[in-house]
Amino acid sequence: MENLNQKSLAEKLGVSQGFLSSVINDQKVPGSEFLYILNKVFGVSADWVLTGEGGMYGGSKINIRLQKEIQLYIAIARAAIVDGNHQAQALLSLIREDRLESVASDESIQSFIKSIAEQNQELELITAIYNNIIWMNDTASQRRIALATAIEHFQLRAPVDLFNNNKGQIDSRVQINVGKSQINVQGNYNKR
Repeated sequence: MENLNQKSLAEKLGVSQGFLSSVINDQKVPGSEFLYILNKVFGVSADWVLTGEGGMYGGSKINIRLQKEIQLYIAIARAAIVDGNHQAQALLSLIREDRLESVASDESIQSFIKSIAEQNQELELITAIYNNIIWMNDTASQRRIALATAIEHFQLRAPVDLFNNNKGQIDSRVQINVGKSQINVQGNYNKR
């Protein structure tokens, strides 16, 4: 490794000097994105950074399969929720019901999965989900939480039509206070 001071190291890794200092002094635990950058820039093992075990340049325990699976769930959730893709919606149901293997030999499904996986550019979301589930030992729980988080992410970003009166979603009675006067709105815009 190069002989760098803390400021130069932080710049090279693209993090603040304060964050790097907190990691070095065990005040913060580095996330997978930081460990990934550290590995790419210097070849330093994530295991060694987190546990002190193994060699400084040894293998990483980052579960690449899990990270790619999360990336795929995010792509499927985006296609189903944002794009309204029926094939992605069907896949969501199969994954939720733990029945994805039932369509493993379907070439159109394989082609669809491959095409949406290549389009996925949600690194921050992947990293956040990965950091939240990496410590779980149960693969089914990892899958369920990763998928639920990806779905929620896109549901929260879906546009809201404030003027569409969908029962059960938005209370149609709205009170607006403007200065000393009140305007009550219900259904149509009626001043009282």
